[in-house]
Amino acid sequence: MDKMRVILKSLMDKEGHNAHDVQRRTGVNQSTTFRFITGQSGEPRPSTVRAWARMYNLSESQLRGDLPIDGIPMPADKPELKDLLSPADYKHLANLKKLDGETKGILRRLTEILAKEPETHQNGSIDDRSTKNELSNQLRVGEIHYPTPPKKSRIKVNFDASKRTGTS
Repeated sequence: MDKMRVILKSLMDKEGHNAHDVQRRTGVNQSTTFRFITGQSGEPRPSTVRAWARMYNLSESQLRGDLPIDGIPMPADKPELKDLLSPADYKHLANLKKLDGETKGILRRLTEILAKEPETHQNGSIDDRSTKNELSNQLRVGEIHYPTPPKKSRIKVNFDASKRTGTS
Protein backbone atom coordinates (compact mmCIF):
# COMPACT_ATOMS: atom_id res chain seq x y z
CA MET A 1 0.00 0.00 0.00
CA ASP A 2 2.90 2.37 0.71
CA LYS A 3 4.16 1.73 -2.80
CA MET A 4 0.79 2.70 -4.26
CA ARG A 5 0.73 5.86 -2.14
CA VAL A 6 4.18 6.91 -3.39
CA ILE A 7 3.36 6.03 -7.01
CA LEU A 8 0.04 7.91 -7.00
CA LYS A 9 1.67 10.95 -5.40
CA SER A 10 4.50 10.83 -7.98
CA LEU A 11 2.03 10.61 -10.86
CA MET A 12 -0.02 13.50 -9.49
CA ASP A 13 3.11 15.64 -9.02
CA LYS A 14 4.43 14.75 -12.49
CA GLU A 15 1.13 15.79 -14.12
CA GLY A 16 0.57 18.77 -11.81
CA HIS A 17 -2.65 17.34 -10.39
CA ASN A 18 -4.13 17.85 -6.98
CA ALA A 19 -6.97 15.99 -5.25
CA HIS A 20 -9.59 18.29 -6.84
CA ASP A 21 -8.25 17.55 -10.33
CA VAL A 22 -8.43 13.83 -9.62
CA GLN A 23 -12.05 14.19 -8.48
CA ARG A 24 -13.02 16.07 -11.66
CA ARG A 25 -11.40 13.42 -13.87
CA THR A 26 -12.35 10.24 -12.00
CA GLY A 27 -15.30 10.99 -9.75
CA VAL A 28 -13.32 9.81 -6.71
CA ASN A 29 -14.01 12.20 -3.86
CA GLN A 30 -11.10 14.60 -3.37
CA SER A 31 -11.00 13.88 0.38
CA THR A 32 -10.52 10.16 -0.37
CA THR A 33 -7.54 10.90 -2.61
CA PHE A 34 -6.07 13.46 -0.21
CA ARG A 35 -6.41 11.21 2.86
CA PHE A 36 -4.83 8.31 0.98
CA ILE A 37 -1.78 10.15 -0.33
CA THR A 38 -1.17 11.81 3.06
CA GLY A 39 -1.40 8.48 4.89
CA GLN A 40 -4.52 9.38 6.87
CA SER A 41 -6.49 6.43 5.52
CA GLY A 42 -5.79 2.81 4.74
CA GLU A 43 -6.41 0.64 1.73
CA PRO A 44 -8.78 2.25 -0.81
CA ARG A 45 -11.65 0.38 -2.42
CA PRO A 46 -10.89 -1.60 -5.57
CA SER A 47 -13.18 0.71 -7.58
CA THR A 48 -11.12 3.70 -6.40
CA VAL A 49 -7.86 2.04 -7.41
CA ARG A 50 -9.35 1.22 -10.86
CA ALA A 51 -10.41 4.86 -11.33
CA TRP A 52 -6.97 6.19 -10.40
CA ALA A 53 -5.25 3.65 -12.67
CA ARG A 54 -7.52 4.54 -15.63
CA MET A 55 -6.81 8.23 -15.13
CA TYR A 56 -3.07 7.64 -15.63
CA ASN A 57 -3.46 4.89 -18.28
CA LEU A 58 -2.01 2.22 -15.99
CA SER A 59 -3.05 -1.22 -14.90
CA GLU A 60 -4.04 -1.71 -11.28
CA SER A 61 -0.92 -3.84 -10.80
CA GLN A 62 1.27 -0.98 -11.99
CA LEU A 63 -0.43 1.50 -9.67
CA ARG A 64 -0.09 -0.91 -6.73
CA GLY A 65 3.64 -1.23 -7.48
CA ASP A 66 3.59 -4.88 -8.52
CA LEU A 67 4.74 -4.04 -12.08
CA PRO A 68 7.20 -1.33 -13.15
CA ILE A 69 6.09 1.95 -14.73
CA ASP A 70 8.27 3.72 -17.30
CA GLY A 71 9.58 7.02 -15.95
CA ILE A 72 8.45 6.42 -12.34
CA PRO A 73 11.08 5.10 -9.93
CA MET A 74 9.79 2.21 -7.84
CA PRO A 75 9.96 2.86 -4.12
CA ALA A 76 12.03 0.33 -2.23
CA ASP A 77 10.26 -2.04 0.11
CA LYS A 78 10.63 -1.09 3.74
CA PRO A 79 12.29 -3.94 5.58
CA GLU A 80 10.14 -5.61 8.18
CA LEU A 81 11.31 -6.44 11.67
CA LYS A 82 11.46 -10.16 10.86
CA ASP A 83 13.87 -9.33 8.02
CA LEU A 84 16.18 -7.34 10.30
CA LEU A 85 16.38 -9.79 13.22
CA SER A 86 17.60 -13.33 13.46
CA PRO A 87 14.81 -15.93 13.63
CA ALA A 88 15.60 -16.57 17.33
CA ASP A 89 15.44 -12.85 18.22
CA TYR A 90 12.21 -12.38 16.28
CA LYS A 91 10.66 -15.37 18.06
CA HIS A 92 11.79 -13.88 21.39
CA LEU A 93 10.09 -10.57 20.59
CA ALA A 94 6.95 -12.37 19.42
CA ASN A 95 6.83 -14.17 22.77
CA LEU A 96 7.08 -10.84 24.61
CA LYS A 97 3.72 -9.84 23.14
CA LYS A 98 2.12 -12.74 25.00
CA LEU A 99 3.25 -11.52 28.45
CA ASP A 100 1.02 -9.54 30.78
CA GLY A 101 1.84 -5.91 31.62
CA GLU A 102 3.37 -6.64 35.02
CA THR A 103 5.75 -9.25 33.62
CA LYS A 104 6.72 -6.93 30.77
CA GLY A 105 7.60 -4.26 33.35
CA ILE A 106 9.81 -6.70 35.27
CA LEU A 107 11.55 -7.76 32.08
CA ARG A 108 12.03 -4.12 31.04
CA ARG A 109 13.68 -3.31 34.40
CA LEU A 110 15.85 -6.40 34.12
CA THR A 111 17.11 -5.41 30.68
CA GLU A 112 17.84 -1.87 31.92
CA ILE A 113 19.92 -3.25 34.79
CA LEU A 114 21.77 -5.62 32.51
CA ALA A 115 22.41 -2.88 29.95
CA LYS A 116 24.00 -0.71 32.68
CA GLU A 117 26.28 -3.54 33.82
CA PRO A 118 27.31 -5.37 30.66
CA GLU A 119 30.55 -6.86 32.11
CA THR A 120 30.08 -10.59 32.48
CA HIS A 121 32.45 -13.46 32.92
CA GLN A 122 32.99 -15.73 30.01
CA ASN A 123 30.70 -18.21 31.68
CA GLY A 124 27.95 -15.58 31.74
CA SER A 125 27.84 -14.86 35.48
CA ILE A 126 27.46 -11.29 36.66
CA ASP A 127 30.64 -9.66 38.06
CA ASP A 128 29.17 -7.01 40.31
CA ARG A 129 27.69 -8.47 43.52
CA SER A 130 25.39 -5.49 44.03
CA THR A 131 23.90 -5.97 40.58
CA LYS A 132 23.53 -9.69 41.23
CA ASN A 133 21.80 -9.00 44.56
CA GLU A 134 19.58 -6.37 42.97
CA LEU A 135 18.55 -8.83 40.29
CA SER A 136 17.86 -11.62 42.74
CA ASN A 137 15.99 -9.42 45.21
CA GLN A 138 13.96 -7.20 42.91
CA LEU A 139 13.30 -9.09 39.75
CA ARG A 140 12.23 -12.59 40.60
CA VAL A 141 9.61 -13.51 38.07
CA GLY A 142 6.47 -14.53 39.89
CA GLU A 143 7.75 -13.26 43.24
CA ILE A 144 7.04 -9.57 43.28
CA HIS A 145 7.54 -8.13 46.75
CA TYR A 146 5.10 -5.48 47.83
CA PRO A 147 5.10 -3.78 51.23
CA THR A 148 2.51 -5.49 53.40
CA PRO A 149 -0.10 -3.28 55.02
CA PRO A 150 -0.40 -3.43 58.82
CA LYS A 151 -2.80 -6.12 59.96
CA LYS A 152 -5.91 -5.12 61.84
CA SER A 153 -6.66 -6.84 65.08
CA ARG A 154 -9.48 -9.32 64.79
CA ILE A 155 -10.27 -9.17 68.51
CA LYS A 156 -13.11 -6.82 69.24
CA VAL A 157 -13.06 -5.08 72.55
CA ASN A 158 -16.69 -4.60 73.47
CA PHE A 159 -17.37 -4.16 77.09
CA ASP A 160 -19.60 -2.01 79.21
CA ALA A 161 -18.09 0.69 81.41
CA SER A 162 -20.09 -0.59 84.38
CA LYS A 163 -18.33 -3.97 84.15
CA ARG A 164 -14.98 -2.19 84.17
CA THR A 165 -15.64 -0.40 87.41
CA GLY A 166 -17.33 -3.37 89.01
CA THR A 167 -20.58 -1.51 89.82
CA SER A 168 -23.98 -2.74 88.81
